[in-house]
Amino acid sequence: MSHGHDVQSDLSFQEKLEKLLHHWIKHNDSHADTYRDWMKQAEEEGWVEVADIMKDTADLTIQINKKFEQALRSMSRDQQPGRQ
Repeated sequence: MSHGHDVQSDLSFQEKLEKLLHHWIKHNDSHADTYRDWMKQAEEEGWVEVADIMKDTADLTIQINKKFEQALRSMSRDQQPGRQ
């Protein structure tokens, strides 16, 4: 199952991967915002532990994005695959 993340086949591998990374960052930002919204609502309803877990989940989602951004920076340095 591809979850709708297919990218045009006429692009190079690098172009596809860069597009996917940008997409995933935007997608994750949206999810993190949603988690925070529901976290606030859970807190207001007295579900403090659930709210704490949702905050952690939003924070982890942002950490994932930082890794994706790191990957994009690595690709933008025009490194050859497998070389540091």
